[in-house]
Amino acid sequence: MGLISLIFAAGLFIYELRERQEERIARSWQLATTPAPGNSGKREALEYLNSQYGCFPDAIVYLFGLRCWKERTPLQGIDMSASANGGQVFLQGVNLSGANLEGANLSGANLVSADLSKSNANNANLSGADLSRATITWAHLRSANLRGATLAHTKLAFSDLSSANLSQAKLISADLFSVSLWFANLSGAHLQYVNLSDASLSQTKFDENTIFRIWAFRDQPPTAETHEIVRLVATRERDELWDTFHKRVYRDRPDLRWPSTPPGVTVHSLVPETLPSASD
Repeated sequence: MGLISLIFAAGLFIYELRERQEERIARSWQLATTPAPGNSGKREALEYLNSQYGCFPDAIVYLFGLRCWKERTPLQGIDMSASANGGQVFLQGVNLSGANLEGANLSGANLVSADLSKSNANNANLSGADLSRATITWAHLRSANLRGATLAHTKLAFSDLSSANLSQAKLISADLFSVSLWFANLSGAHLQYVNLSDASLSQTKFDENTIFRIWAFRDQPPTAETHEIVRLVATRERDELWDTFHKRVYRDRPDLRWPSTPPGVTVHSLVPETLPSASD
């Protein structure tokens, strides 16, 4: 009888804990979706919804079908836009690593220093969002709308931005190492000191308003002094057209031609007004 009472008490305790967890999830979802600008607790609510803990070994999962005590709550289609919340939503430093943000609307949101690594943000609206110094590595951003977004010093390495709209985006010192930009729109974008090493640029759209001051190497930037970097890269005059610069590099700097470079595309270039230091 004592053992039965103990099992019953344990079961009741677990049931109450699960009830409290469900209530907290419901409160967090309500807080996240209630229209309100500024710092209204949305960051903490989103982090809790995206959290995952208490995961069990594979054997337990196989026997009982229970993977984690607290699973991630999908954030698909959630609306954090400035227009829907009466002003900019402050989500600085939010940790949404691994989140499902497919189709979410984060237009105009403040996502400075946010962690969106390994997230699924396909078809998400991030137009006008401030993603300065954010970490968006290994993320899925296919067909995402990043028009006019600020991506200064943002880490995007190994992410998929195929068919993404980056028109008029400010990619200042952004890390686009090994990023897929197939069919992406970079019309009018500011590519200032951007690392495009190993990036896939097939069918990427540029125009006469795209500002290029980029550098790229076959692997990682060399740890060299500025005068050594100059020897390894091509430079472009400030007012020189991109197409003219491309042709001149292929004529005057055959040493910079690599077999892996797509036809008609030059990504191994440095085009600054002032050369960055090796630490940059």
